Amino acid sequence: MKKVMMTAFAVVLAAGMASAANLQWSIARNFVTNGNLPEGKNWADVGTEKDLTYALVLSTDLSVALGLITNVDGSFIATIGNNANAVFLDWGNKTAGNTNGAMDLQAGNSDKITTSSANYVAIAFMQLEGTWYYTYSAPAVGVGYVTDPDLGTAPAFTGSLFTAGMGAWGVIAPEPVSAALLALGLAAVGLRRRFRK
Repeated sequence: MKKVMMTAFAVVLAAGMASAANLQWSIARNFVTNGNLPEGKNWADVGTEKDLTYALVLSTDLSVALGLITNVDGSFIATIGNNANAVFLDWGNKTAGNTNGAMDLQAGNSDKITTSSANYVAIAFMQLEGTWYYTYSAPAVGVGYVTDPDLGTAPAFTGSLFTAGMGAWGVIAPEPVSAALLALGLAAVGLRRRFRK
């Protein structure tokens, strides 16, 4: 009986491990040099060593991911690049000064990555003057693999995909401390006006 239980456990464990697949993906060119910066910003704000951070998500999870970004309590901002939420399949970085080179090929691993064809989206994050901005690409097709990368298809996110999909840059919700200070400032202005009357 003990042997049967151990065998069953091994089968369940193997099945669980096999359910997580890998996916190679890359940013083929630092798209931000081809697109518009957030309103009121210029290239001097970015500088030659400004890193952009990219997250990989399933296109079906894009609205959930954007909800996490824009309705956060501030903890997301501190963990951009290594957020533990399963919606974000993988992360990568690209230096803005190196406009022509590709981001190193990344290999994401997740239970949500499948070995069948799926649409993936790359979300870009950029920080300028203490404010985080985000934008995202049009979907790119990718196929995951279990052990051999040659069995998969790596989605490559080119500048044209970002031009097609991104639209305007959005602003990530401020951290709680910043939001609290802003609210305090507005309250002080309100009180000052009230006492002037």
